[in-house]
Amino acid sequence: MENLHIKLEGEKDTVIIREGKAPELHELNAIKFKGTFDALLSYYKIRKPIIKGDDSMVHYSYEKNSIKLLIRDKEHNGDVIEGVLEFEKEFEGLQLNSDKLWNPEEFFKYFRLRLHLFLDRAKALETLNKIRNFKVQVTSDMSNVKDERGNRNASLDKKVDTKELPETLAFNMSIFKGHAATSFYVEVGIDSTDTSLRLYLYSSEIPGLVHDTKVAVFADVLSQFEGLPLMEY
Repeated sequence: MENLHIKLEGEKDTVIIREGKAPELHELNAIKFKGTFDALLSYYKIRKPIIKGDDSMVHYSYEKNSIKLLIRDKEHNGDVIEGVLEFEKEFEGLQLNSDKLWNPEEFFKYFRLRLHLFLDRAKALETLNKIRNFKVQVTSDMSNVKDERGNRNASLDKKVDTKELPETLAFNMSIFKGHAATSFYVEVGIDSTDTSLRLYLYSSEIPGLVHDTKVAVFADVLSQFEGLPLMEY
């Protein structure tokens, strides 16, 4: 039998010795979370007092629209809290610069339920009613020209009267989830036949607006991780 020598100090003069198997040691489970930028910042602000710059860092990627907070990054069970920048569903619903074609009735019904997306709701409703009630009027001019050298040129000039249709629409909405609304204009394109009309929305300025907004959002979020190393991946 092995002798155990114990020295008591202080007021206590009793030692309890239990025999048996010691409880198993369990490692802390790593936290893996993926949400919005707002969720990422909320987590960070709550845990900020215990997050240290010598064992935590931030990874970010413009291409993947992602910012990751790595806590205890040198440990295999370190926490990873990721925020992802996602388009607002209502912005995606505009289907800008795509192959989407709307007939007037479909266009009216879709946006009539989303008047809150427009910069001026009353004007938007007036415009939608004009689109819904628009009747296609087509004028055609056929020309057939022949010269003395035997050359012949036939052409058809077709014109659609679209004076009552809007050239642009003004919106005021969030481009990315959880971020402030932005005002912007889009153009209304027209694809017509002799009897029907289809509409589509396009803008050459939207790609630049999306890029600038994303850069501004990233800059704002990254600036709040005070004292933590930032690394682009």
